[in-house]
Amino acid sequence: MQQLTLVYDLFWLPDGSFLVQTGRQKGAELEWGLLHLTPDGRRLAELPAAPRLMAARGDTLYFVDPRSEVPNRWRIARLRAGS
Repeated sequence: MQQLTLVYDLFWLPDGSFLVQTGRQKGAELEWGLLHLTPDGRRLAELPAAPRLMAARGDTLYFVDPRSEVPNRWRIARLRAGS
C-alpha cells in the first residue's frame, strides 16, 4: 500500500483547470499531494507533500493546518495568476 498513490478529490477552478488531491500511505498516516492540471492533462504544478485540501472556492484554497493539534483548524491560500 505504501507504493500506491490514490486520487481522493478533484477541485475545479474558475479558469477551467483543476486540482487533484492525492494520498499515499506513509506508516500509519496518509501523505497528501496536490496536482494542478489543465483540462487536457498538462501539469501546471505539483506539491508532493501538501497539507490536505478541504475546499476550493474561486482562487481561494482551504487546507487542514498540519501543525495544529486541534481538529478543524484550517490554513487559507490563494492561487496566483499564471500558477
